[in-house]
Amino acid sequence: MALILVVSSFVLFSDISSASIKPGTSCSPKGKISIFGGVKYTCVLNGKKLVWNKGVKVPSSTTTSSSTTTTFAAPQLSSLQDVAPCKLPFGQSINQDGGSTGFPLSPYRLPSIGTVHSLMFFVDFTDVAGTDNIATSLHDFTDQASAFYKSQSYGKLNIQFTAYPQWIHINEKSSKYGMQVHGKGDVLSYLLDAVNAAKPLIDFSPYDNVYVIPPSTIKQIVFGPTFSPSGWSLFSANGKSFYVATVGGADGWDKFYQWHWTSHETGHQLGISHPFANGTPADGVSVFDIMDFGGNFSEVNAPEFIGWSKWLLGWVADSQVACIDATSGSMQSLDYMLSPIERTSKDVHISVIKLNSHTAIVAESRRTEGFDSMSSEYQGVLVYSIDTNINGNVAPYIPSVKILQQNPQTINGILVGTLKPGQSVSYRGQTITVLGSTAGGDFIHISSGPVAG
Repeated sequence: MALILVVSSFVLFSDISSASIKPGTSCSPKGKISIFGGVKYTCVLNGKKLVWNKGVKVPSSTTTSSSTTTTFAAPQLSSLQDVAPCKLPFGQSINQDGGSTGFPLSPYRLPSIGTVHSLMFFVDFTDVAGTDNIATSLHDFTDQASAFYKSQSYGKLNIQFTAYPQWIHINEKSSKYGMQVHGKGDVLSYLLDAVNAAKPLIDFSPYDNVYVIPPSTIKQIVFGPTFSPSGWSLFSANGKSFYVATVGGADGWDKFYQWHWTSHETGHQLGISHPFANGTPADGVSVFDIMDFGGNFSEVNAPEFIGWSKWLLGWVADSQVACIDATSGSMQSLDYMLSPIERTSKDVHISVIKLNSHTAIVAESRRTEGFDSMSSEYQGVLVYSIDTNINGNVAPYIPSVKILQQNPQTINGILVGTLKPGQSVSYRGQTITVLGSTAGGDFIHISSGPVAG
């Protein structure tokens, strides 16, 4: 029996990703821009040494996507091609993967289309009594999470959360599970003790998944991970088997991040892995997507899923994907308009260039729409590579997604990477150029040739 536990350093991302910038200290390369503490610093040449300048305060207000529009001659858009070549298969078992980066997602995952009935119940221990108001806590953990997934799915997924109205007592000390250190401990025993305590009180049959929440004063359980779909039943109750579940810890109780935590862990239950895993800016990680760093920064508050994940989940339709099969080796010159990934529309949302059986280049438009909020300088076309042979949920925890960018601009040490009109990026013989931006979306030109490297 193999159970895949996904440990998410969700609330800690902003801590581990940021490094203090001090004016006058060394930097590289010249012209590099980094945002830290609301101040934009530029790497400049001072004498013979590259150092950070004194910086300029970044306005806290954001602008609407209309500020990104420009006037230009829109090209004749190219016809869409068959998307089948771009549906890269996942390189590992879909039954024991703990999350997927390729097609298809695990059949044991939480459904991503339709109505999902989620159960959240609150447990306390012999050493920690539950005193939090359950109705208020349910609101804090789930209201925005429900709205988030309705927005992410363009209305295709409706998650309805229900809470048992009383604290359920586990007749054990919270220290029993050894979860005082992030990523350690007997998490399965924690889940099963909670479920067994709840079985006499709750009819589990109406529900599709569960969330176990400890008191906000918990000290001996510092993190709350998710059991992702592995093909093995975690437990059975009222004649129903459950394949995904999340248990809470102290990390989920941050007042700002409560709904972020719920949304992130729900993403794992849906079968999505960490796209950027434990990567660094050198690995091409970015500030986008709630499954990693998205939503942790005020300058770019961008929790919306990347377009590739939205396609995997069935939220972006095949008819909204511009697929280019570069493995054919032929030269192709193509123009597309990308509708912002945050926006509900019938237009093209992502462009995918297939490089081989497991890697592709993806381009999408990011705007201040939906749950994303960023100033105009950070809006634009996000271009990244995806490797479906990699699963960021399991060792060695390396990124499956890497941002391909021209500008090394960062926020607290994490890449932004969006491209503006006139900018382009080339990777393995493929070049994507941003032609212009309108209220409708971003226009890109793709020059595709034989795959290099």
